[in-house]
Amino acid sequence: MIDTHAHLHSRAYDADRDDVLTKCWDAGLRYILEINIDRQGWTRTKALAESDPRVFATVGVHPMDVGDATLEDLDRLEPELSHPRVLAVGETGIDYYRDYSPYDKQRDFFRHHVGWARQTGKPLVIHSRCRKDGPSSHDDVLRILEEEGKGEVRGVLHCFSGDVDVARRGVALGMKLGMGGAISYGRKKNRKWIAEIAEAVGPDAFVLETDCPYLTPHPHQQERNDPSYVPQIAEYLATYLEMTTDEVSERTDQAAEELFGFERTQR
Repeated sequence: MIDTHAHLHSRAYDADRDDVLTKCWDAGLRYILEINIDRQGWTRTKALAESDPRVFATVGVHPMDVGDATLEDLDRLEPELSHPRVLAVGETGIDYYRDYSPYDKQRDFFRHHVGWARQTGKPLVIHSRCRKDGPSSHDDVLRILEEEGKGEVRGVLHCFSGDVDVARRGVALGMKLGMGGAISYGRKKNRKWIAEIAEAVGPDAFVLETDCPYLTPHPHQQERNDPSYVPQIAEYLATYLEMTTDEVSERTDQAAEELFGFERTQR
């Protein structure tokens, strides 16, 4: 199995990072995509990806962190896209749920990241979150992908929370849908939601992720998350899709490998 979205360079793992990685490999993880969120954290992200051939990295500035970021930060990060352990651009996107960063600045930074993806051919890791009573980050993300991506970018809508229409539009633009521990919260509702999405876009549109140390699956919500929980997330997704866990693992691994190129990079 593959965790397509982890933050193991987080300070939350400083006391036992090596032990956590050992636990992940023992749980059957094949690859981990370590997600960069700001310029200050890039050194730690890179060091982790360089420490193990099964760990890869992304380069980007998270939308909740763009408030304190500058275009100079992007200029300094851009050369890192050529690092051999970097498989994707991000974490980028738009967050209207928390008012941590000006919305117009988030959209501007997202356009820069889409430009990076178009220029390098690397996929995007996209964060999109909004309040029910506010503007739609999903609409703005998809609109910018349509305007700036020009059909030339691919990626994953991380921690996917959109409806069937958002799923259709995203998949049509070359996006996969990230499924993590949140699908275990409100299981009756999520079973119906995921079944409807799978019927609309097909079961091969999903990839697995943890977003660790956040969003630990039920019944471990009060514990720190890590990639060893990916098999449990796969079990929830398998239940909702009425498939075996092995089938979900095979389908999501194939989708992740085709998108990010883990196997190609290993050769």
